[in-house]
Amino acid sequence: MSDTPLVFASSDRIDAFKELADRFLSEIFGLPWALMTDESALSDFSGCGLDDREDLRAFDDEAYGVYWDKWVVTRICERYRIESFPVTIPMVQLFERIDRAAPLQ
Repeated sequence: MSDTPLVFASSDRIDAFKELADRFLSEIFGLPWALMTDESALSDFSGCGLDDREDLRAFDDEAYGVYWDKWVVTRICERYRIESFPVTIPMVQLFERIDRAAPLQ
């Protein structure tokens, strides 16, 4: 057993997007909250937000991951009217893009 304390990455930058982050977690993933730091990436949430659909049960882990990657990027781009991005995007950069996008009517 180690006496080294657990240290989380900084959250200074992500905290600037608290309201957006809370809405995003609910709208995209259906989550009431999640721990996010300045080093969190969208891919850290892989699998979150997909309903328990029968048609996805036949997928192996790799196919499920590929499906989720495409699904989540498409969902975010449509919801927030932003251009496509890699699923490995840091959450801070994603929130910056969303914040700069035109507000939804």
